[in-house]
Amino acid sequence: MERKGSNWIRFLPVLIVAAAILAVLSWMNRDAWFGGNGKNEPQQAGAAGPQETAGAAQGTPAMTDREQAWAVATGAAPVWPQDLESPSDCAKVVADLRALAGRLDRRDYVREWELPDGVYGLLTGSALDLADKRPQVVGELTRLDTVLANVSHGYLVLGRQRLERILRLIREEPDMLEPMAMALFRWLRVRDRCGDPVDRGPGVHAQYDYAAFALNSLGGQAYLRRRPAKIEALAGFYALLILDRSIEDGYNPYGLDPGREIVRYKQMLAGQDLLFASRYRELLGAMAARHAPGGG
Repeated sequence: MERKGSNWIRFLPVLIVAAAILAVLSWMNRDAWFGGNGKNEPQQAGAAGPQETAGAAQGTPAMTDREQAWAVATGAAPVWPQDLESPSDCAKVVADLRALAGRLDRRDYVREWELPDGVYGLLTGSALDLADKRPQVVGELTRLDTVLANVSHGYLVLGRQRLERILRLIREEPDMLEPMAMALFRWLRVRDRCGDPVDRGPGVHAQYDYAAFALNSLGGQAYLRRRPAKIEALAGFYALLILDRSIEDGYNPYGLDPGREIVRYKQMLAGQDLLFASRYRELLGAMAARHAPGGG
C-alpha cells in the first residue's frame, strides 16, 4: 500500500483503543459538544449556540477555518466536551458516534460496501477484534517473529478488506480525523456505564495494552513514528489519556512511566493543525504535573 494512504491503518489500533484503539484510532456530534470561547477556541458547553456562533449579524465572531471544517464534516459547530475522559451518558455517546458514522454511510462509495451496521459497525467491530487479539507489549525483542507480528499487527488482525475500507474513509474524509478520534475515545471510556453489552467497547485492560503498545514497544513506535506529525500527535495524546487513567486507577502491570512521552507529545501538539490542540496540551500539562517527582 502506498505510504500516504496507510496513515490511519498503521495506527488504527491506537485511534480506536486510545481514541486511537491504534489507531488507532477518528467525526462528532451535536449541540452538547458545540459552542466558542474567544477568537481561536471553540465555545465551552453552555455558551452561545451554533446559531449565535455563525451569526455575525448578532455581533459574534465568525468561525475560524478550523471550526468551519469541523462544522462541515460533523454537521454542527464544535465545542469542547467537559466530560471528555469520563462521559457518563452511554446512550448519548453511542448516539453521537452513530450519528457521525451515519454521515459517512450516506457517501456513495460507502453504500457500495453494503456494511451490515454501517461505518459504526466497521469501526467498533474493528476495535473489539483488536481487543480480542492484542499485541505483545513487553519482551518483543526476544523473537524476530514477534517483532514482525507487532509491526504488522493491525493488518494481521483486521484483514485486507477492512483496512482498505478504513483507508478509503481516511483518504476521502480528512476533516473527520479529529472529531472521529474524539468520538471513538469517548465510546471507549463510557463502556462501564453502558447497561447494554451491545454498546460496550473493549475493556480497560485491553485499552491499557494498546496504549502501552503505542508508547512503549518497538512495534507500536513503528506505527507512530512513520506517521505525519498531526496523526502521531493525536494518537499519542489519546494513548496517554488511557495510560494515565489506568495508572491513576492502580493498574500498571508493565510499570510504565509516561513522563518522557508526555513532554514529547505536548511539544509535538504545539502548532499542529488541530482545532483543539491547545486543549490537548493543557491536559498533558496537568498530566505531567501528576507524574513529576512528588507530583499527584
